[in-house]
Amino acid sequence: MSVLAVDLGGSHVGLAVEAEGRVLAEMTIATDARSMSEVLPKIEAGLLDCCERAGVSPRNCRGIGFGIPSLVDGRTGEVLSAFNKFADLDAGALRGWSEVVFGLPLRIENDAALALLGEHRAGAARGFGDVVLVTLGTGIGVSAMLEHRLIRSRMGHAGSLGGHFTLKMDGRRCACGAIGCAEAEASTSVLPAIAAAWPGFAESELAASTRLDYAEVFRAKEAGDRVAREIVDHSIAVWSALAATLVHAYGPQVILFGGGVMARGEEILGPVRAYVQRHAWRSSRGASQIESAALGTHAAYVGAEALFEEGYV
Repeated sequence: MSVLAVDLGGSHVGLAVEAEGRVLAEMTIATDARSMSEVLPKIEAGLLDCCERAGVSPRNCRGIGFGIPSLVDGRTGEVLSAFNKFADLDAGALRGWSEVVFGLPLRIENDAALALLGEHRAGAARGFGDVVLVTLGTGIGVSAMLEHRLIRSRMGHAGSLGGHFTLKMDGRRCACGAIGCAEAEASTSVLPAIAAAWPGFAESELAASTRLDYAEVFRAKEAGDRVAREIVDHSIAVWSALAATLVHAYGPQVILFGGGVMARGEEILGPVRAYVQRHAWRSSRGASQIESAALGTHAAYVGAEALFEEGYV
């Protein structure tokens, strides 16, 4: 039986109809909305469009799996903190919307955790019990599981805030309120500000960019731009230090890197592996593997199906 999937991101919303690990139809909605009241009508229309293209009636689906970039307790269906990303985000209202519009139950989960469930079910984490997923996108999402189960805590922080580990004590202020978080030091959301403050930026070709992202920075680096090269080196150093910290925090068998920035693949993973090999405390049982996630945007869609299976929590 099919599941409808929603992956709510910082700059886009991914929508899909998924069944048994296969994505039957999907679409992506670009949005800069900061309220659910703005984006929910677009999600509704998009899901109905996906159902029509997949030849699936919403009423015949198991439910809607909804990934949210916030502190979430998937066991109780509560949003514990939205970090001011969606001020009117209310899990109860979402469930009511799902029941009224689609006649379906709705279950929520942190967006990175949803992607990790997908990778564990059918991707690069399959067969591993202890896994950390890092998503490099608008922000830095992290989710961790031990012994095949997502890490949980009453307050909701456990296993889901690795992107907010402090890596630089005198670093940039993060949106979460802390100083020097990984996300504040090397993510797409802060990249324009980091670049603008970089010595020599005014003479860099990056200064002419109207929408600066990592694809543009890597391209400029390949063209020989010094500032771009230094920003890439800085960012990889941040992601490397984060990986070593995650090894020490969770002792995973494998750390997976996903998200749009990972289009650069081994250009990022090679230095990260080398750093972890030099600096992480290695167990006699072996070293944590550093690999690319396998499912891309489909990971959250596949993970949405897991929300409706007994024992996922």
